[in-house]
Amino acid sequence: MFGGTHPMKTELRVLLIEDSEIDARFIIRELSNGGFKVEACRVETAEALKKELDTATWDLVISDHKLPLLDAPGALDLVRATGKDIPFLVVSGNISTELAVDMMRQGAHDYLIKSDLARFVPAVKREIAEAAKRAELRKAEAARELAERALLQSEERYREIFHTASDLIISVDVSEQGRFLMAQWNDTCCRLFGVAQANAEPRPISDVLPIAVLPELEHLLGTCLSTGAPLSADQSFELPGGMAYFSTTLHPIKDEQERIHRIILLARDITDRKRGEEALRKAHDELERRVRERTAELTGANARLRELDRLKSEFLATMSHELRTPLNSIIGFTSLVKEGIAGPLNDEQRKQLGMVYSASKHLLGLINDLLDVSRIEAGKVSLNPEPFDFAGVVAETVAQMKPLASAKRIALRPQLPAGALPLIGDRRRCLQIMLNLVHNAVKFTEKGSIDILVKTEAQQLRIDVIDTGIGIKPELIENIFEAFRQGDSSAKRMHEGTGLGLYLCRKLLLLMNGDISVHSVPGQGSRFSFALPRHLPKDSTTSPSPGLFSSPLRK
Repeated sequence: MFGGTHPMKTELRVLLIEDSEIDARFIIRELSNGGFKVEACRVETAEALKKELDTATWDLVISDHKLPLLDAPGALDLVRATGKDIPFLVVSGNISTELAVDMMRQGAHDYLIKSDLARFVPAVKREIAEAAKRAELRKAEAARELAERALLQSEERYREIFHTASDLIISVDVSEQGRFLMAQWNDTCCRLFGVAQANAEPRPISDVLPIAVLPELEHLLGTCLSTGAPLSADQSFELPGGMAYFSTTLHPIKDEQERIHRIILLARDITDRKRGEEALRKAHDELERRVRERTAELTGANARLRELDRLKSEFLATMSHELRTPLNSIIGFTSLVKEGIAGPLNDEQRKQLGMVYSASKHLLGLINDLLDVSRIEAGKVSLNPEPFDFAGVVAETVAQMKPLASAKRIALRPQLPAGALPLIGDRRRCLQIMLNLVHNAVKFTEKGSIDILVKTEAQQLRIDVIDTGIGIKPELIENIFEAFRQGDSSAKRMHEGTGLGLYLCRKLLLLMNGDISVHSVPGQGSRFSFALPRHLPKDSTTSPSPGLFSSPLRK
């Protein structure tokens, strides 16, 4: 490697093909004196030249015409074989004009005589500048080719998108006279309207599109041209394949003089959507018609049911009243006869009359329950709020139920807070609820005890009636408060009753702004819990409730 020390303005990498190191130093000095900062390498053989050309970058190749192992034409061939644009100068001690011209024809950029290097540095500067220009030209050419390829690819993508789009696309040119000329249209347009592929020259739309679509499209184009604004509209056309519907949008394109010279028309085929909407509308209309008919049927049926329910309630109320009057007479006269007022009785007669008396009282209770049910459902039950002591209700309940409990050897255990339990409510209905719950507990308990727990809270009383009886099966819990439903509904059930007691308890408690619930374990017993407000509004009355037979029957 050789290098100059003189300050240089331009860096220059030079590959010297020279067998004389003195001549090489002489050339480098000339370049350094000419203002170059030189980095140079000297080679003498083709192998060394090829290696340097393959592994390094050079700004200039300077070759002697003839070396023992290599000559200038051979060196030039190796340089040109690389495909690199490296200025190649021949600097020789002696060369004829014919050889110099021949070297120029082969591709050398200049030739110089070592004994006369006056134009050596200018020739180097010229060739370096020319090489730079050629590099810029190649770079510009590469950029142009790249841009052309990108443009061709973009045009190809545009054509693919344009022709494969599912929407109909038409480019309409607007002439100076305001005529509409079809310039381009895609394959979807050809398929939907049955037209041929677009030609090179624009054509009047009347020469391309079917007659069925012309009036509407010409009207839309004219409107878009006159307003100068985008336009959207739904259209329908009678085409050979049937009625077709399109959602159409027009976009005006203006030139530099703000004149509309082109209109882009986009149309989406919405035939399937329109047909679906029409089918949906017809189905909706049909459904509304059927709903109206069914509503009318149900309204009539409900009216008939309400009338039947009213007649049923009236029948129950009338029959309950008519049955209760003679039954009270039967009970009264049976009691008189049983007491011996009508004459002496033997033991068997007294026993038989006792059975009649007991059965009549039971029947009277059932009739009273039916009468209460019919009144509640008809909305004819009014509460009579008055101050009373709930402790007295518990005491009266225990007094009435104690004989029945004692007969079965069941302990009846009331547990109340000390002192009075003041309430404002309907005492008779509260007693009716307590009697029903405790009577049920005694009826379904064969051994053990019945606890009546009363707890006071700020706004209400909480009462629990707890027995150790047979319990209630889980599948019956949900229906236990429905009318005519009992814990044992089989034909062989052991306990009498209509199943109205719990139904009436719940109805009366709801009427008094209370409620009732049950927890039961079969074989271990049941707990019926209900709450009563401490103050019942004075205007509490019933409103008609759903009929007795309008829902599944309960206990």
